[in-house]
Amino acid sequence: MKTLRIEMLHNPVCSWCLIGYANLQQALRNLSIEASINFLPYELNPDIGPKGEDIDDHLGRRNQWGQSKLNDYRTSLLAVAKQAGVCIDFSKRSRYCNSNKAHLLMHGAKDLTDNRH
Repeated sequence: MKTLRIEMLHNPVCSWCLIGYANLQQALRNLSIEASINFLPYELNPDIGPKGEDIDDHLGRRNQWGQSKLNDYRTSLLAVAKQAGVCIDFSKRSRYCNSNKAHLLMHGAKDLTDNRH
């Protein structure tokens, strides 16, 4: 059987990336498809400073959402995450951070893995 090669844009701080990955994994299992997944870096918020920004403040400013819309969005996000088997706990995650260093770490780890073969 051939292995399907998938390239997936990914940001380690993106809830939707994690949900998409979980759904992709489930689809591959359901269809008995063997795949090799290569994550391509995508920085959602390269302008966020090193201390990060409160998630509600960021989403409210970026999308011009009030508290009611933020609450609806979070409720919807958590429902979709739960359906995908992804646990997101906003009591432990209240800030968006610049993900540049996380991308560098992922890139370095991939280089280490690639060089082992």
